[in-house]
Amino acid sequence: MSFQELVIDPDGDVCLRVRERGCCCLIDHLEEVARLKDPNFEADDDPRSFSILVSSKVLSVASPVFKAMLCGNFKEGLELSQSKALSVAYPLELPEDSAKSLYLLCKILHSNVADLPEQLDGCCLMFIARLADKFQCAPTLKYTGTLWLRDFLVPSHRFYPGDAVPWVGKIIKQFWEALFFAYTIDLPAEYSAIAWALVLYGEPQYPKTFADSELDSFDAYYGRVVCEKAVEGIFDERMRCRQALYEAMMAPLSSPWHTMTSHCMCAAKTVGVYVEALKKADVWPSDITEPRKMSIGSIFKVCNSKSLPSIKPSSYHCKRQSGAPTCPCRSEPRDSLMRPLQLLCHELAWRQHRVADYNHAFKPKNGDLCLDCIKFASGGQNKRRKKCRIDHDGMPDLKQDKAATTKQDEAATTQ
Repeated sequence: MSFQELVIDPDGDVCLRVRERGCCCLIDHLEEVARLKDPNFEADDDPRSFSILVSSKVLSVASPVFKAMLCGNFKEGLELSQSKALSVAYPLELPEDSAKSLYLLCKILHSNVADLPEQLDGCCLMFIARLADKFQCAPTLKYTGTLWLRDFLVPSHRFYPGDAVPWVGKIIKQFWEALFFAYTIDLPAEYSAIAWALVLYGEPQYPKTFADSELDSFDAYYGRVVCEKAVEGIFDERMRCRQALYEAMMAPLSSPWHTMTSHCMCAAKTVGVYVEALKKADVWPSDITEPRKMSIGSIFKVCNSKSLPSIKPSSYHCKRQSGAPTCPCRSEPRDSLMRPLQLLCHELAWRQHRVADYNHAFKPKNGDLCLDCIKFASGGQNKRRKKCRIDHDGMPDLKQDKAATTKQDEAATTQ
């Protein structure tokens, strides 16, 4: 089998031999690098094989896994010593890893970042995160990862289309993969912002043709890939937003109308026009527990737009004849029936604006979208933290919770 060589360290002593697997935007980048090395290189439809020349010292410093593999008494370490004695690069086979992901990871570890791509699709981010987790070198991706997740935070035509273009499953899938990257690399601000975007735009139900015939939603699939607590938090926050939207829409119907049961039709006409306007805009809920055609984000965009009319009871007052007693319709509320819904949508829009603000980290309203709370609840590495890195309402004292958990464990062990 022939390997196309990719040089990261010209003085390297290890050749990482990998084959390209799956489909990702990085394959074009790898082929371009290969053509610079060999003008006669021709890509084909078969999986390509690459040999990445790297430094064992750099890998050992950055990754405990590589250190144990190359500097210990394992087979690879002994063979590496023999190759060094012969002044030849040691070929290290990594058949289970992706060439594109490993190539980028090694470039970052070697501080060879001059020609790194500034944009990556969600699938590429997910492959790299899995690789960084496997070799226990996730902290080395913090700053580069922040750059790669930039497009997932700032509203842009790449991932945040206009009202006329709905979020399709392919885009939402990339956001779930970006969430996995932020979770694995431990980026709290980026995680909260991407999770909030999934709350607004990520519908819970999708066709069963997505990844597994037994699964019918992104939530169910990524609950196994990312973390069940993370998906539960997004689902709970989404349901709270749906409930708030539902209550805001129903507020005019439960208002203390003076003419709802009288001969005057002011209240009935006003409410009827209000419901008809929401139905025409396709935001009137049939059942808040059912997935809707429009996501929460699309609903609040429609409500914030000028397409919804201002519906006031004063427009439907009855005609008062001279000398007739004053009709109760003159005492009806003066505000537009759309006001409760618009106030709620303005709050959602303000939270969305915080996502795009580089000067301020997005602050979740509770722990459902907080990375530290989720990792603490699931027994992750953030148990050692004293408090959450992103402030939010109801922020727990992780140090006190850890002490209580330790006491419970000791009591259970004693029994």
